[in-house]
Amino acid sequence: MKAHRKTKLVIGVVFVLAVIGIVSVKMYLSIKENKAVVAAQEYLSDKYTQEMNYNGVSYSWIDPSQYHVTFSPNNMPDMTFEVLVQSDFKLEERTNEYGLFVPDNYLLQRFNEYTYGLYQSVAEDFWDTDVRVNIPINDQPLYAYKIPAEINEQTNEKEMEHFISYYISVDIEHQLSKKSVPLEAEKMLGMINKIKALSATPTKILFWYKTGQDEKAKVVTDSKTWPEMYICFENWADINSSEQVIDQINTQWDFK
Repeated sequence: MKAHRKTKLVIGVVFVLAVIGIVSVKMYLSIKENKAVVAAQEYLSDKYTQEMNYNGVSYSWIDPSQYHVTFSPNNMPDMTFEVLVQSDFKLEERTNEYGLFVPDNYLLQRFNEYTYGLYQSVAEDFWDTDVRVNIPINDQPLYAYKIPAEINEQTNEKEMEHFISYYISVDIEHQLSKKSVPLEAEKMLGMINKIKALSATPTKILFWYKTGQDEKAKVVTDSKTWPEMYICFENWADINSSEQVIDQINTQWDFK
């Protein structure tokens, strides 16, 4: 009986110590996260006049470890951007032969919000709501953000386009087949012409479609899991006819 009580006592002590350990670790991590948030807030306050509202913080253990602190500008509450804070709570801007690298993507997200709204509206003119546009920024590193030195908080989004290298990715939520090629080619040409009319400068335009088949040409019945392929127009400014679009489709698309 005494041995049984002793065992229960040992288990109880181990449990209490484990709980104390977990709580201590959580408190320690919470303190460090708070330091990262304060560092990010001070950085933004010194750099921008726009008021920024704190959203959340997470920690990446991937080397180099850093905190991802997210904010929304007060005048654009639906937009989210992040500040990358190093594990020693430093935030540094640096310039080298490859450009200017900063710890926040506020300006890039402003540009992304503007171009997304613009091109999403254009795409919906042809595919209604059956489409989703993305605006990836070219040449972005993993652990910082590369921005043109020519832009700042006062630069409007249209002016930013002269300095930011980006492309347009159009994700169409239905299948491309041989039968639908003429109609889809007309839609792609229509969007390309509207982008030309906007005097836009994307480096390329990708049109993604569902294939309806897996890699072994097996028909996939569940449309939610349809693989995708894209048609890429790098010289999109030279496209002037649906025949040119169809030629690109036939060159790049594999109708299995």
